[in-house]
Amino acid sequence: MMEAGMDTTMVFFVLLALYFFILSLRKENKIYFYLVWLSAGIAVMVKPIGLLFLVPLGLCSLYYHFYKSKSIKIKDYIFVIILLLLIFTPVLTFNYLLYKDKGILDLQFSRFTRISVDTYAAIAPTIERFSFTTLLVNNNGARPGILTGFLFMYWQESVFILIFALIGLFFMIKNKNKFVPLLIITFIIPFMFLAGTSLLPNHFVFTSYYAVILSGYGVYSLSLLLKNKKYQRIFIYSIIVLILITSYIKIADGGSNGLLGSKNELGQLIDFKDASIDKNALVLVDSRVYRGRIAFMFWDRHYLEGNAFIEVLRNNDKIPGQEVPIDIYFVECVPDDCGWGGGKITEDFNKSMEDLVSVFGSQDSYVKTINSVNGNPYFKIYKKTIYLKSGIIPVSDSLKEWFFYPVNYQPKSKIFDNYQTHTLYDTLIDQAAHAILYIIVFISGLLALSVIYSLYKEG
Repeated sequence: MMEAGMDTTMVFFVLLALYFFILSLRKENKIYFYLVWLSAGIAVMVKPIGLLFLVPLGLCSLYYHFYKSKSIKIKDYIFVIILLLLIFTPVLTFNYLLYKDKGILDLQFSRFTRISVDTYAAIAPTIERFSFTTLLVNNNGARPGILTGFLFMYWQESVFILIFALIGLFFMIKNKNKFVPLLIITFIIPFMFLAGTSLLPNHFVFTSYYAVILSGYGVYSLSLLLKNKKYQRIFIYSIIVLILITSYIKIADGGSNGLLGSKNELGQLIDFKDASIDKNALVLVDSRVYRGRIAFMFWDRHYLEGNAFIEVLRNNDKIPGQEVPIDIYFVECVPDDCGWGGGKITEDFNKSMEDLVSVFGSQDSYVKTINSVNGNPYFKIYKKTIYLKSGIIPVSDSLKEWFFYPVNYQPKSKIFDNYQTHTLYDTLIDQAAHAILYIIVFISGLLALSVIYSLYKEG
């Protein structure tokens, strides 16, 4: 998944925790045991979904230790709880001080405590509680969540990786590999919960990692059925070529954001912006482009979404300043839905944007067409110079928001969860929490480097 998202970083630390878990059992080394929870705790700090892996990891740890020694060292787990609380101190402190100052909690705490839920009413459909109906029956009239989750796996991976993953799982069970419960439980609990509540493709990125691990074991196990080492190598190389070819076909067909090193339509538009759009110009973007994509592409320019532009023009008499010539770059969404999905582009919504295209999208103002990764027209760019009040630029900047926050976190006065401390005690715990956060970031870098050292040492 060619995205710098939180999910990929979170899964890295989840897999690192699984790796340390296996080492701790093999070597019976407490250092590895504590590294498990350090890595898992950091995964949660990266993204709260990490809790869905932390819980099954805890269950697996209790199971393996009781299975092996017939007893559980309570002292070790008390230390683990203290370690996790220390890691979570920045988040706990943030919510304590935010609630004390403004009476609200952050999104996840609000979601599960039902405190200050009205603050996040605008995105309520994306933070629904777990539901067996969503999981097993239907998701707001669509297919059951469990089926959608498996379809995400099919869409994200080569079919041969999925086939060999099933083969790998079969051989793990057949060979009575003692880590089968670890892989199954840490996969199935997050999968089932997410399939019953939050059906977003990026939330299921972790499934690809599990599929690849099991697929590798499947290929290896099948190769062992061939007694001749030469034939084993030929078999493995053939499978590698087969997976590469099918993966290439899937990516080239638009099943991803393009091949490694290539740029999708967003990257191409960013390149055009950097090279051709003056920082004093106003970028008008078709509202059929997903709002997050607009913020991602034009965070460093003055921009207005199409529907916001229409509203601004209706209130033109309230805009300060004199009319001056302003260069406007209009970005049209050619396929009529550029990232929203889920049927959010209604007929009326689409018509309002088509009316805007008819105004700005004339042939004499045409500048460039940007194609998607599979070669289809995705964005069309037009340029016009029209007279507008000079105050439209600061107005456009004041409307730049993304998920409750002003883009670039400016101005700071618009950051809704900026809290103030009012006592010496609150100030001290706030500073301590920040210090712990910086230490965690530093440790995260060390853990990433430890992978290289650990693999080298094991090799």
